[in-house]
Amino acid sequence: MHLRQLTRAELKQLHRTVLRHAFPPTELKPFLAMDALLKQGVYDVLALSECDEDLSWALIWRSPDRSCALLDYLVTREDRRGEGLGACLLRELAPSYLPDIPILVEAEAPGSGDPAERRLQERRLAFYHRVGFADAGFNVILYTVHYRILALGSGPDLRTAYRNLYLGGPGRSFVEHHLRFLEGNP
Repeated sequence: MHLRQLTRAELKQLHRTVLRHAFPPTELKPFLAMDALLKQGVYDVLALSECDEDLSWALIWRSPDRSCALLDYLVTREDRRGEGLGACLLRELAPSYLPDIPILVEAEAPGSGDPAERRLQERRLAFYHRVGFADAGFNVILYTVHYRILALGSGPDLRTAYRNLYLGGPGRSFVEHHLRFLEGNP
């Protein structure tokens, strides 16, 4: 298995097919927002491939000052989930960022009243902890969703790096009003 960088056309196709089916519309950035980040040179679209077949994808948004990278999306082909491909993809891409650029992830904090949704949120957190992510020491409310911020690697001030990533990206004025920090990891 190997990693490969996708082209803009491949990102558009991935967005139209895989991402639209894997993520609810409220959690999926519009293609134009991803394309703007790609054109700025701060968006990596990576695929884990085997025999010229893409199996799993990671979309990573790097801050322009390289103080952090956000794992924006991690998705595996539906028919290949549960085989460890997401973990393999993260292991393969980590050396491209670490130790200089810590990788952050926004994992929805367990809290849903729906038991099935809560189990899914807990499973996602457990997955990221298993592959080496640790609590970054802060949570956020982004729009209306409570996220635990996890980090692979470390940096001098991950909270500021995370904030600056969003404030330097597309939709800055909108994000300024919809990003609230919470201390600790309740």
